[in-house]
Amino acid sequence: PIQGIIIIHSSTNVTDAAVVHTSLYSCAQVTDASTTHIPMYSTADRMGIIPHPEIPVGDIRTTDIMLLLLAGACWELVGRLVIWSLQRKSSALQRQQHKLLSLQYETDQKRKLGPSEFVATSKLERSVLAEEKKLEAMFAKRKTNLALAKRVQRNANYAVVGLIF
Repeated sequence: PIQGIIIIHSSTNVTDAAVVHTSLYSCAQVTDASTTHIPMYSTADRMGIIPHPEIPVGDIRTTDIMLLLLAGACWELVGRLVIWSLQRKSSALQRQQHKLLSLQYETDQKRKLGPSEFVATSKLERSVLAEEKKLEAMFAKRKTNLALAKRVQRNANYAVVGLIF
């Protein structure tokens, strides 16, 4: 019969009438037999590289943890929404691309008419080149804005982590 559950620390001395069957995380069940070998684990074995004192469960304030988790989730959501809005194409950029495609189509139609429409074709080709130049400038500006936003977000994340810890 199980009498209770205890946590084994390196300073725990379990002897006499209790036998402890350890499981993962050094949690143990106490029974009435006294002949079983008791493996003891030090706190350094469980904690990994950075040793630290045990934190009593009563000292943990769940409202503070929930507040920090909520603030972190909101911060991450806002950051991702800003990056997403900068990554997707704006309506002005979509209009510019549509205008370029329609000019290219119109230019191809004029070329098919032959040399008699050379003047109109060359005018359309110049307007296609001008639209391509505008579109490249818009893409370059979009790329620099996205890089700047990612850098600001990264630095702001570092600042928030520094503020919390």
